[in-house]
Amino acid sequence: MPVHLTKLFYKPAEAAEILSQGRTKVWEALGTGALRSVSSGRARLIPADALIEYAERLAAGAQAPSGADDSATRTREEAS
Repeated sequence: MPVHLTKLFYKPAEAAEILSQGRTKVWEALGTGALRSVSSGRARLIPADALIEYAERLAAGAQAPSGADDSATRTREEAS
């Protein structure tokens, strides 16, 4: 899926909007290194390609493996 971002760097609040996440989640990702960033003076800036990489990792992690079943459902069924 081609993504076209209009700037090279984004502020964390802008990144949160692009990713449809809250600013706190973006700052957490920055803190853990899951989302790359650079410093420019006192500003924290996120490269556009880092946003795309992070979004791709989020999407990959959100996809359930084929043939996977819900273990919580199994547990409830087994308890019945």
